[in-house]
Amino acid sequence: MMLLRIGRGFTLLEMMIVVGLSSLLYSILCYVSVQMNTSVRRTEDGFKRQKAAMKIAENIRWQLRSLYARVPEGASTTEPPSTNIHPATLRNRYIYGKKNSTADGSILLFKTAYFPKNRGKVGVAEVGYAIKNVIPGSMNAMEPVNGKDFIDNTLEFDNSESGFLVYRQFTWADPIGLHEETDIKEAPWMVASTDIINFKAEYSEDGEIWQQEWMKEGIAKWVRVTLSSKRNPPIVFVVSPAVSSNRW
Repeated sequence: MMLLRIGRGFTLLEMMIVVGLSSLLYSILCYVSVQMNTSVRRTEDGFKRQKAAMKIAENIRWQLRSLYARVPEGASTTEPPSTNIHPATLRNRYIYGKKNSTADGSILLFKTAYFPKNRGKVGVAEVGYAIKNVIPGSMNAMEPVNGKDFIDNTLEFDNSESGFLVYRQFTWADPIGLHEETDIKEAPWMVASTDIINFKAEYSEDGEIWQQEWMKEGIAKWVRVTLSSKRNPPIVFVVSPAVSSNRW
């Protein structure tokens, strides 16, 4: 007599347990994958922001090293050129710095022989840096020059109360001095970086005692600049402004 062995199948409870465990495992894998992708995106964004901030810092350093404190031959230091619609009001100044309305922020104005907005041109321009909380009607994001401008307009704009770095540039330098930080149509303030939330410039004669304002004639021997961003450590550098040096 032959005995037939009937195979035992899965019960409904066992199948439900297997499906539940599979769903739980799938959920864990999805969560880990999402977290990894988010972490990678944040890391890439951090590198991108840090690279942009380093690029701005390097160009500020170049501009300060190329600070120009000479009067062109034949130019008057008392009478503005006849073609100058807005003459300089800070007489006999080549670099000018003071605190602005933001906490511990600075406004920096100076003449330089290096100005990225007009690459390939030789001359002297008046430039300025500051922190703004709002955008005036004449302020727009900087457009890159040949795709290589140092102004950072690649990051998403965030008009927060913390402020953002702005830049302005006159295409010429008035021999009688500098212009105050008020908005001027010929050289409007433009957004340089929405990620840099504070800009601080300090000045020193000996490298030991530092002050945040420089309103007198002459050039500080040392200038220390601090750029603070939203997500990355601050960038701090010290530079000795040069006279009529294109680069170093």
